[in-house]
Amino acid sequence: MSFREDKQEIFEDETELSRYAILTDSWHIFQRFEQELDNVVREEGSLYANVVQGEYINMKVSVINYPPGASNIVLVFDEMLRKGVRVAVKIGYGVYLRPTRHPLRIALGAVRLEGLLNHVYPPEIPPVASITLVNHLSRALENRDVPHDIDLVASVGMPLRNLENGFLPNNVRKWDINVIDTDTSIFYLMAYQRKAMASSVIIPVMSAAEAEEYGIWSEHEISKKMEDLFNRIAPSVLEGLWQVKESAERGMQLEFTKHHRHENKH
Repeated sequence: MSFREDKQEIFEDETELSRYAILTDSWHIFQRFEQELDNVVREEGSLYANVVQGEYINMKVSVINYPPGASNIVLVFDEMLRKGVRVAVKIGYGVYLRPTRHPLRIALGAVRLEGLLNHVYPPEIPPVASITLVNHLSRALENRDVPHDIDLVASVGMPLRNLENGFLPNNVRKWDINVIDTDTSIFYLMAYQRKAMASSVIIPVMSAAEAEEYGIWSEHEISKKMEDLFNRIAPSVLEGLWQVKESAERGMQLEFTKHHRHENKH
């Protein structure tokens, strides 16, 4: 199903997206991934998204920057899926309730607090990541010594919520969920519905109390220490995507070989 009732396209009609994609609501992260790609082509942007296309090793990749908030990812990711994206990694900033052990969180699943599209995705459907994609991303991060956790997160819809004064339900704190973002829950549900692989990588950059004063945390200015971390995160995420591609192609080759041998026997 599509969530757009009008005929206006988010991307230009002639824009063809890769099967593999990165999407982020941070302009800094968008630029950082662009630097990692070869043969980069900037596509015509729109109100909703900026797009660059390029190559990592032998894999074509689309990198999309969209405005922060769950309602925006609904519009952008819906069209990405319709244009052929089948494996997507979302990476962006988040906030924490307590200081985190590691500077990066891969979201295994998300608690829905965004209150969006409840009529489409009932609460019985869990927002969960692709385990295959999570595993490949985790191994790629480990190979570049990027410390990270794999755990649940909570998604609140917009980066302007008053998180410290009673917005978060008690069960979020009870289950020791510590990292919060805006839209991982919707991202996972949309991918699940369209049989796409998805994983969300979150960089918690400030406390919930600090976020109330800062406002839109997706535009957080990172420190020099964080810049060094980014120098390892971007290639790690691309490496994880590439490993998914290589694994899928090996599997297809194996199936072809089995089928060919079976036909020869008969």
